[in-house]
Amino acid sequence: MEFPVLRIELEGLKQNIATMFNQNNDELNKMVIETIENKLTAEWVQAEINSAVEYCIRNAIKEVSGNWKLQAAITELISENIEKLITKDS
Repeated sequence: MEFPVLRIELEGLKQNIATMFNQNNDELNKMVIETIENKLTAEWVQAEINSAVEYCIRNAIKEVSGNWKLQAAITELISENIEKLITKDS
């Protein structure tokens, strides 16, 4: 059984892409700026920080595997201190 030969020619592809970007540069800049302005809000940054901190805390607690009492103590200590920080900033 013979398979068909597939030939892909990419000549000029880089030039075509560069030309397209140059022709649409202003529109692309506006789209990027608008997306950044809409996405990069204080609320979004805070949510991302909270998510990252929570992820780090969960992984740190998992590292203490096998010692449930120590895990519970660490969890409680972290929760209390985070609560203090949150209420302090409010």
